[in-house]
Amino acid sequence: MKVCINPGPGMSNRQAGLFGPGATHTEAGVPYREAAIALRYGTALRDALRTRGVDVFMTRDDGTDPTPVGQRASMAKEAGCDVFISLHLNDVDDDSANGLEVVYRDTQHAPPKRRTARHPRRGGALRGSARGGLSTGRTRRHRG
Repeated sequence: MKVCINPGPGMSNRQAGLFGPGATHTEAGVPYREAAIALRYGTALRDALRTRGVDVFMTRDDGTDPTPVGQRASMAKEAGCDVFISLHLNDVDDDSANGLEVVYRDTQHAPPKRRTARHPRRGGALRGSARGGLSTGRTRRHRG
């Protein structure tokens, strides 16, 4: 199996030659950019999968790799990937809004499905290790 990891926005995401930070948020004077956070998650996931012997293709390895949004699936297909994981982080000004969203396909030609997850103590749609690993140690409320 070969896995493609697409760590969110970045260089040439929407416009050639321009860096797209994705969602941005400032908390206590500290700026957070989706592109940087998704890349850190992506490289951590890449390293974890490779440690387990999984072949991994990244759509970008840093902030300078061009990753046009319309070419990512083709990049994964050309690299021979069987699985496509796209990491994105959303932001909204409402501090009570948070959670995890997973978009997936059951079959190659089926339209994408969407699931949202609640904090593990409240129950939710997903009960997998990915959600548990991302939400461990965090106090979050379901974003709806």
